[in-house]
Amino acid sequence: MSLPSVREVAAVRMPDTEMGERVCVFVVRPDGAPGPDLEALYSFMLERGLAKFKIPERLEFIDALPMNPAARARTAAAAPP
Repeated sequence: MSLPSVREVAAVRMPDTEMGERVCVFVVRPDGAPGPDLEALYSFMLERGLAKFKIPERLEFIDALPMNPAARARTAAAAPP
């Protein structure tokens, strides 16, 4: 899957009092791009057959994903408190 206004993305678990956990995504936009809003991301994922419960309920824009020494995203470091 690719969305032109997204350079990198990481999905993380977000604590939730009602459901236990929900999905949050952190998006790194290409230089100068406005980035998608949550509704556009939702539509994009539904069109590609992603189950509704896997679709993020929160979207955050960041400048760069935190990476570990093996150049893999450290999603725990990006997770919301």
